Amino acid sequence: MQTILGLRTVVHKVSDINKAKEWYAKAFNTEPFYVGFNIAGYELGLQPIDSIKGDNIVTYGGIENIHNEYEKFLSLESTEHENHKILEEKLLLPQ
Repeated sequence: MQTILGLRTVVHKVSDINKAKEWYAKAFNTEPFYVGFNIAGYELGLQPIDSIKGDNIVTYGGIENIHNEYEKFLSLESTEHENHKILEEKLLLPQ
């Protein structure tokens, strides 16, 4: 049984949200629906930040049983970078 369902969201943290929004709108010939874009069926979201750091991309995936998979990744010594919350039992978001 496959438990990882695929990538769902990629978030690029940007210092100038308006400039980034304009660039992605031109690059992919589409308009944002929340400052996010639908790129070939996948969501690309932009998140404003005060300064650029080394970890500027966050990727979210679809997972059949998110609680089990999350605990499995932690047991394999994955690093939890942010606190999280479960949304709709299939989406794990940092908070």
